[in-house]
Amino acid sequence: MIDRSKRQNPHMHLLEAYLALDEAAPGRGYLDRAGALIGLFKGRLFDPEVGVVREHFIERLAEHPDPLRRQVIERAITSIRVGLLRRYAERSGEDLGPWIAQLYEFGRRHGFSPGGLVLDELTVAGSVVKRSHRIWPHTEKHCRRPSFVRPTATRSRSNSPV
Repeated sequence: MIDRSKRQNPHMHLLEAYLALDEAAPGRGYLDRAGALIGLFKGRLFDPEVGVVREHFIERLAEHPDPLRRQVIERAITSIRVGLLRRYAERSGEDLGPWIAQLYEFGRRHGFSPGGLVLDELTVAGSVVKRSHRIWPHTEKHCRRPSFVRPTATRSRSNSPV
């Protein structure tokens, strides 16, 4: 049997690339291409009922038939999306506030280990699917993406879990 699964992740990385290209070489159509991906995000990838981007789809980005895979989100990707939506909104002038707010609020409430690490996978309800965590979300948190930081958390360098 052929696996026809698709994921949202490549679209997110392509958006990130187009934004970087537009920042490096403005006026060459990269922002328009990023805008097309924002349209895809709003129309197919984002689930406004729960305020998340689901990870797994099938062809044409239709809902995945497997009930568990249909519910999975990657917590770290939620934070990256917030940052990318903010960057696009700043460059384009498009108001993405409602999408940013929903993603940010979900990320603020869900997906942290007791020690403050970003967990790998959750369900759309915020339940943990994979308790593991990777290092890249934490390096990005400290390097450039404030949307990874739990707003209520205050940590000094000496007691930071990462």
